[in-house]
Amino acid sequence: MASAEKMAQALSQVHQVTVYTSCTYQAARHEQLEQVTIERLPAWYIPEPANYVFTRGLVRSLWRRRDDFDIYIINKYMWPMAWTIIPLKLWGKKVIVTTDAFQGFDWWSWSRLVNAVMWLYAHTIGTIILHLANQVVLYHEGLEARARALGLRYQVIHNGIDPSQFLQAQPATDIIKQPDEVVITYIGRLDRIKGYLDVLTVAQRVCRQSTTIRFLIVGNTAGRAAIVQQYQSDRIQFTGVRQDIPNILAASDIVVLPTYGDGLPNVIMEAMAAGRPCIASNINGLPYLIDHERTGLLLEPGDLNLLEHHIMRLVEQPALRQQYGQAGREKILEQFNWQKLVKQYTLLFTSL
Repeated sequence: MASAEKMAQALSQVHQVTVYTSCTYQAARHEQLEQVTIERLPAWYIPEPANYVFTRGLVRSLWRRRDDFDIYIINKYMWPMAWTIIPLKLWGKKVIVTTDAFQGFDWWSWSRLVNAVMWLYAHTIGTIILHLANQVVLYHEGLEARARALGLRYQVIHNGIDPSQFLQAQPATDIIKQPDEVVITYIGRLDRIKGYLDVLTVAQRVCRQSTTIRFLIVGNTAGRAAIVQQYQSDRIQFTGVRQDIPNILAASDIVVLPTYGDGLPNVIMEAMAAGRPCIASNINGLPYLIDHERTGLLLEPGDLNLLEHHIMRLVEQPALRQQYGQAGREKILEQFNWQKLVKQYTLLFTSL
């Protein structure tokens, strides 16, 4: 849900923003982050492969403050929180649904059972939610064909980041690079659908070929002790959760995300803003971020041989890394910059 967090932060520079979300990982129930008010509600979490959250008390909380808000933005129609569109519409509210993928139509899990549930949900409740929205905001152009097929009221507004914190970030002080060393970084949930196991498998292969390569695996290792024990070495390092992602990226040379299920990943936008070449899967919104052979390299999910080939190619060609990194940074500044995207949202709010 990092995309929703960044949207709230960006919109709060112009508008008054309150976020209702689920309380997980012992986070504070109420928090004020600069201009964003965050209300976290009790929730039940179903882990991978479902990755599903049921939030309690949301409708009651919205009813109590029903006169305080002009526009409601629901992030993704697949989550139970999206069901609140029904009471919101009954109360006469204006609702925007945002999405980076059409789960159950064009986006799938690795679990057949989860896929069956997603398909049924998308073609029933999900479709109702999308049609109830006053506007559906698509995060990238690759979603337009499906939106047209579903007959939705929609427009494309890219998701984005604030690139300023990535442009001048200094390398993390605890990541000391040796001369000629190349650091390859994965950042994300350590869930199978993110492709982190593919990264680890290829990392072992690559490290046997070269002694100047190091992999950083950045993500929550809770419940992954066996994986850490199997793969951890002096050149494959698990960092755990980090709060200094701009500094991690500044210490990295290449960023990899061979995901099986992502829409428009924030980590790739952040890596591109940091001027780092990216290797990622050719799915959903990723080819609209990464121009293959211009700002990075793409591969089909699960193609470990091509992932290894792409990594070694960039390792052996520092000039190509610099070329891709610079082109990627320019694209983020031009097309995925929240300073520009907020203006598009303000026009949308006004039209509603």
